[in-house]
Amino acid sequence: MALRAVVDDTLTRRELDVLRLVAAGRTSGQIATELFISPRTAEHHIQNIYAKIGAPNRAAATRWAVTHRIVDSDTTH
Repeated sequence: MALRAVVDDTLTRRELDVLRLVAAGRTSGQIATELFISPRTAEHHIQNIYAKIGAPNRAAATRWAVTHRIVDSDTTH
């Protein structure tokens, strides 16, 4: 199975948007503002991402995003 297919089956488009912002070092509040959602919704997306990819925290989620080419390691902080 192609990498893109694996990612597409794992995370929704919105979760990918949130993950990119997590990997860029944004807080839940900053993510909420940027995506025009509530901080609680942002945090809910983050928790769903953790569960789906098996990450316990933002650092592990960022590592997963880099490994799966969701973000470039040069764009993470």
